[in-house]
Amino acid sequence: MKMTEDRDLAPVGIRIRHYREMLGIRSSNALAALIPNPKITSVVIQNIEAGRKADVGVSQLLDIAAGLGISPLLLLVDVRHPFAPIDLPNVSDKLRDMLTIDFLAWARFDAPLGAEPAAAAEMSASARDLMVVAMNERTIAKLHDTASRTPLGSGERGRYEQLIESFRHDQSDAEARLEAAGISLQGLYEYTARMNGSPA
Repeated sequence: MKMTEDRDLAPVGIRIRHYREMLGIRSSNALAALIPNPKITSVVIQNIEAGRKADVGVSQLLDIAAGLGISPLLLLVDVRHPFAPIDLPNVSDKLRDMLTIDFLAWARFDAPLGAEPAAAAEMSASARDLMVVAMNERTIAKLHDTASRTPLGSGERGRYEQLIESFRHDQSDAEARLEAAGISLQGLYEYTARMNGSPA
């Protein structure tokens, strides 16, 4: 039983090693130094990469992905083979039979698993709206900054103002849909200020 679990786990460890080496991180010691969690040691990383660690927790996977500077999805599934079944250990048959491309859509909220089609479409739309709102707010702040440094009366400044108005229109529509769906936007402006490097 243990050998089966180790063999099942190997793909996650293989992906960690693949991205570590691809990113020029020469050793498990070097990767451990990039992870601000003392529980993720070089020995832990070595054991995961070798398939000896049978239980990789979500927090460990997230910490390792953060240390590598990549999305955790790249460690969960082999994105180089989008039409192959996922190779995660110890999952149900429903998930084991899922193709990588379908798993990625599910993880992005594009295709909620097992939801009724109408509910799935509503959840997907809300997830997209949330991304639109967050990204538009950041884009609007950057456009304002650029426009403020552009001379008054120039055609360039007018184009920036038109872009800002267009983004604001999309923003307003997306915010209204999110609020109608009961999704809180509390913290949005603090988030975007932080992402833009300015005080909230």
